[in-house]
Amino acid sequence: CPRGAGADGRLMPTQSKWESLPTEAVNPLSLAIDRAPVSEIVDMVINEDRKVIAAVQKEKERIAHGVEIITHALRKGGRIIFTGTSGRLGVVEASEMPPTFGTSAKTVQAIMAGGQEAVFRAKEGVEDNYEEGARSVNRLSPTKKDVIVGVSASGMTPFVRGALTRGRQAGSRVI
Repeated sequence: CPRGAGADGRLMPTQSKWESLPTEAVNPLSLAIDRAPVSEIVDMVINEDRKVIAAVQKEKERIAHGVEIITHALRKGGRIIFTGTSGRLGVVEASEMPPTFGTSAKTVQAIMAGGQEAVFRAKEGVEDNYEEGARSVNRLSPTKKDVIVGVSASGMTPFVRGALTRGRQAGSRVI
């Protein structure tokens, strides 16, 4: 938790406007993970992964709609641009497209909050910069043929929101 000085000069915890989001919370089921036997850790991971399948099932209609938007864009010569701090997933996805599907590296691209260095070493706070998200997408000159995909666990990341807003202003579809 970030800290600031109180009136008496002592360090005091500061509040984050994001701390109430589920993505920022401590998982009470894994509090003792550092002392658990390996087999229990594996069980924890499996049980958490089951929740992912349920969440994806719940969103299957929206996911299908997103796939249709992307398919349409690709057929019209548009690009797919992933953006975010969880954007490492987008970076991996974009880098696998040319060898797996024979696409041009320009067809599927990724923008990572914090730039290329942040792909390999986390940079705290860069995801909170709305303006930099907008600038990052703007550097790619988005068009109405393109789709900007925001990758954000919370759905509230300012960098991603800035990128999506800029993409929408350019006429791009956003997911």
